[in-house]
Amino acid sequence: AIYSSSEVNNCCCTGFVSGGYYVGGLVGKSDSSEISSSFSTGTVNGIGLVGGLVGWNYTAQINDSYSLSSVTGRDRQIGGFVGRNNNGSGIYNCYSAGQVTGVEDAGGFIGTIDDAVVENSFWDTETSGMTTSIAGIGKKTNEMKTLSTFTDSGWDFQGETVNGTDDIWDIDSMSNDGYPYLWWITTDIEEVEIGIPTEITLSQNYPNPFNPETSISFYIPKSTHTTLSIYNSNGQLLEKLIDMDMEKGSHKIKFNGEHLNSGMYLYRIETGDYHISKKMLLLK
Repeated sequence: AIYSSSEVNNCCCTGFVSGGYYVGGLVGKSDSSEISSSFSTGTVNGIGLVGGLVGWNYTAQINDSYSLSSVTGRDRQIGGFVGRNNNGSGIYNCYSAGQVTGVEDAGGFIGTIDDAVVENSFWDTETSGMTTSIAGIGKKTNEMKTLSTFTDSGWDFQGETVNGTDDIWDIDSMSNDGYPYLWWITTDIEEVEIGIPTEITLSQNYPNPFNPETSISFYIPKSTHTTLSIYNSNGQLLEKLIDMDMEKGSHKIKFNGEHLNSGMYLYRIETGDYHISKKMLLLK
């Protein structure tokens, strides 16, 4: 698709995209348009001007978006995020992490750029197979899955206020393969992915952020063995607050993080075949 003088917000594509020129995982050519808070995760194949999210970004702007798409081009201007970025275009706070294969003018983040800007944007040098890009900042996979890589560049994440309070991004080891994801997708991403029955609930801890004590509430629809565990941002189990048979109904438990460092943590409830995880922020 070619978008001209348009806005694309909160959109995504996860399917296979194939074409000739101007091929992108979400948009083929963005002309005098704006794309924000959007992403692609499928496979993108084309001849030239091929990008994970956009094939050709022309007099256009892309904000707070990402691509995990695998990108293959048989000619020129191939990029993990955008094939060509030119004519006053701008890309801000974006990243790509898909494999990139191209013949000429191929880059981990962008294939070619002229009379345009790219700011605070990254690509994964390991998963892309590309150590160079004409624009963007290359990072190893573990850096791409580290919160500070992005907050140090001004990205607005859930749970922090230094870079704003719009909560555009979030990150944890259990979602999006550990890469940052857009907060609009869902505030309970694990429930959507595994089909948790609506009768089982896990409330957001309160207060959040907290120091050092917070309360966690949950509801189980029938008596069953229940575990409630705390994990660090790398998915490592720190402790189990509950590991016992529990009666049906609403429950609340206090958690004290006095022994932990400031940072993002996960709490996870498991009952039988189901589980729900949420994030909480400890600030000391």
